[in-house]
Amino acid sequence: MARIKQVLNERRLAYEKAYDIASAEQETYHNEQVLAHLRDTRRRRLALRTAAQDATSEVQEEKTTAEAIVVTSKMMNNAATNLADGASEVVEKNIV
Repeated sequence: MARIKQVLNERRLAYEKAYDIASAEQETYHNEQVLAHLRDTRRRRLALRTAAQDATSEVQEEKTTAEAIVVTSKMMNNAATNLADGASEVVEKNIV
């Protein structure tokens, strides 16, 4: 009877040790999975943020270009107006 108890105790201890090892391995595996998921999520967020910044930069460049075109257009209108005023003054001087 004592031998049976000893064998059962040895098996119980071996089972507990094996269970602890398996639990630790499973926890390590799940931790690796979570970390991989977090890394992928961060990479995706960084890619989206970079794309958004690039798009914002392009919009700002386009806005700057559009503003330059507007300023150039205003300058050309002013120059045309000045030329027209100058031409009308020349005509008035020739008439008088």
